[in-house]
Amino acid sequence: MFKFALIVTYLFLKPIITVENEITFGEGLIFKYGTLQHLEDTLIHNRLGFSKAGRLNDPFEIAHRLMNSVSEETHKRKREFLNNTEISCFSKTPNEPLMWSHYSDKHHGVCYVFDEYEVILYGLTANFGDITYSNHIPTIYYDEYQGTDTNLKRELNRVLFTKSLNWAYEQEYRITLNQGVEKIFRRKSLKGVILGFRASIEYEKRILDIVEKANKDQDEKIKVYYANLSTEKYTIAITEKPTRIVSENIRLINPFSPK
Repeated sequence: MFKFALIVTYLFLKPIITVENEITFGEGLIFKYGTLQHLEDTLIHNRLGFSKAGRLNDPFEIAHRLMNSVSEETHKRKREFLNNTEISCFSKTPNEPLMWSHYSDKHHGVCYVFDEYEVILYGLTANFGDITYSNHIPTIYYDEYQGTDTNLKRELNRVLFTKSLNWAYEQEYRITLNQGVEKIFRRKSLKGVILGFRASIEYEKRILDIVEKANKDQDEKIKVYYANLSTEKYTIAITEKPTRIVSENIRLINPFSPK
């Protein structure tokens, strides 16, 4: 009994290792999670990834109901609008572990730091903003006899920016563009790149070489940050320098990841 008490006391009194110099990003920034596969295309060629709604991972993407009966012609216009819209998904947070797992190759990838206002340069062809999360599939209110094409597009854009509450942890910010518009972002809108905690261990040199290439002859440099596992909460801590410090009961490298 005495030994057991000593062990318990030791466990509770043991010093906690914390991630030092954690960064909290300010307002006006949005974050795009990604894999290393598109790193050079993003950093060197300033290309932003867009997808059709049907290729996104939410099976309810663009699901909606019609309040009124409409003609086949209106259905055709509705389908054309939704089919010709492409979507780029961002987040308001770089600290969500599930986002790193789902969209950044299980923490082997990166997360880009964009200036929200600088990246919006597509003019009237773009819509952008926060996703509205709801328990209910959105209903389109459109009067075929009094409504205009503008009214229909406004209602369809509301559909494009509504998702289930189940996805609220993503804190999604979305940009939609018409199909065919060039997906090039303004270079100075990209402020930084965060290395996933596994990427910083296994692929750091490769990533830093690409960042250095992207920064060549540029006045505004892309900063490099590092994702770390918090030792106090189930969250990702961001720092300006790699720490390599994690809780001792967490493996740093997935045994199945490339060596």
